[in-house]
Amino acid sequence: MITRLLRHDRRAVAAVEFTLVAPVLLSFIGGMADFGLALAAKGKLIHAVAQGAQYAYLNPATTSTNIIAVVKNASYLTGVTATVPKLGYYCIGGTTAAPTLVASSSGATCAGDSTTAGYFAQIQANYTYTPIMPFYSLLATTTFTQTITTRLS
Repeated sequence: MITRLLRHDRRAVAAVEFTLVAPVLLSFIGGMADFGLALAAKGKLIHAVAQGAQYAYLNPATTSTNIIAVVKNASYLTGVTATVPKLGYYCIGGTTAAPTLVASSSGATCAGDSTTAGYFAQIQANYTYTPIMPFYSLLATTTFTQTITTRLS
């Protein structure tokens, strides 16, 4: 009689199933949230570097310190490191698929063609996203780097 009652008693089944499924469900939701937040952080970093390039283009006589300040302020992220590795006169060298900047001087003629050296700025910013879920950093990269090179004149 007791075994027959226990076989048909299903009151705690939903609680046991929820206990088994909840950690997997919460991990999945947390991973989706981390992915979205990381993607948003990368977008903010891209926007910040673009703002730095626009500032440099509109103010060609600016210094690298001012460009770095613009990038950091435009990112709205804490922990962004920005550098301006190249700011000055350069010629474009290398191949069409992989162009490089070759140091030059104002008014100099570039080797290989008859163009004069241009005034370029290269801006680079890095940001490391701290995930909510600790396992997210095992699945995807959490360090983002964005570089832009623009001709100012």
